[in-house]
Amino acid sequence: MRHLTLLLLIFTAPIVGFAQDSIPKPAKSSLEDIAKYETSNKDFTVKGSGRLFIDYGYLSENTTFQENYGALEDSNLLRLKSAEFNVSGTLFQNTEFKFKAEFAGNKVSVREGFVGFKNLPGVGTLRVGYIYEPLRFSSLSSSKYSSFMERSKNHGFSPKNNLGAVVFNDFLNDRLSAQAGVFHNGSNSKDNLQDNDGYAITSRVVGLPYVGEQKLLHLGAGFSYRKPDSKEYVIPSAIGSYLSDKKLKAEVLSDVNNINLLNLEAVYIHKAVAFQTEYIIANVHTDLDNFQFWNYYAEVSWFLTGESKNYSGGYKGFSRLKPNRNFGSDKNGIGAWEIAGRYSKTDLTDGMVQGGIQSEFLLGLNWYLNPYTRLMIEYIHTDLEDNNKMDVIQARLQVDL
Repeated sequence: MRHLTLLLLIFTAPIVGFAQDSIPKPAKSSLEDIAKYETSNKDFTVKGSGRLFIDYGYLSENTTFQENYGALEDSNLLRLKSAEFNVSGTLFQNTEFKFKAEFAGNKVSVREGFVGFKNLPGVGTLRVGYIYEPLRFSSLSSSKYSSFMERSKNHGFSPKNNLGAVVFNDFLNDRLSAQAGVFHNGSNSKDNLQDNDGYAITSRVVGLPYVGEQKLLHLGAGFSYRKPDSKEYVIPSAIGSYLSDKKLKAEVLSDVNNINLLNLEAVYIHKAVAFQTEYIIANVHTDLDNFQFWNYYAEVSWFLTGESKNYSGGYKGFSRLKPNRNFGSDKNGIGAWEIAGRYSKTDLTDGMVQGGIQSEFLLGLNWYLNPYTRLMIEYIHTDLEDNNKMDVIQARLQVDL
């Protein structure tokens, strides 16, 4: 913790000292303005942000599940899921930086940290550091803006972030986006995803064939070639909820030569309704055999109060939702209310590898009191093969900036 504090002081002190004389008082038109400072000529900007997730869950499983996977240690759980601090900014309008640290349990971990160079001729933007791999829409969109408390199960097929470099650019009036990067392959078989385990080459293309007022169709495809030095690979997939601390019975594959990941994605927004689906497939090549694992999910959400999801771009995903009338406002606002459903299926069984097959149904209700505060409640029914079942009711209090 002392090392992290020292790092932040070293990183920010020169910047603050450079700009303190010319930084005006922030306008107080929004919470973002209070946490953001910039020079009058906008050559320097810096913004602080963070989030706090407090989760509660009640879990139950049938007798078959207890016999095969073991009984849950605790069916009533209250956890601080995530407390996060971010600092980001720009230098002379063409250099960007970001640092994100997460405090969860007794651990402090770096979630993102990079320096970027924008508007490079023929390239677009180059980022170097610990950055998002451009593979899946669900992993690129911040969990702060997801309709559900947890990302879809395709999240476990490879790390979301890795050390490396990525270039990305938009074309055809932002209707086409392309990203490509080279990364140290974070170990998928160890707890520390920042461990260097070979390399990965990942790329993605996104198109917007239809764009209208509060309407949009997004189609994309991502591919990743991964070469682990450890020659090991595993897909960790939580059963039901992360609160259960249960995983599919996936064994670590050894003698792995390479892994090829292909992800297909589609997002459609029509005013208050949004639809999202992805299909990911992993082809794992070993010395003795080849194996194939996959996941797909489809989710739909509907804002009962008329809001529409905010789409920020091919490499960003969704952004902050602003209710038409904040709860408690002068207009007797009730905030924004959203209902959402998701179905997913994961197959980690192929030949001699018996990782398990999981089907999952989620139904959620979200209340956005204002752009920065949200209450979430959802029901999850998980059905594993051979009549292993789990039911979860979980809730989250979320405050973020």
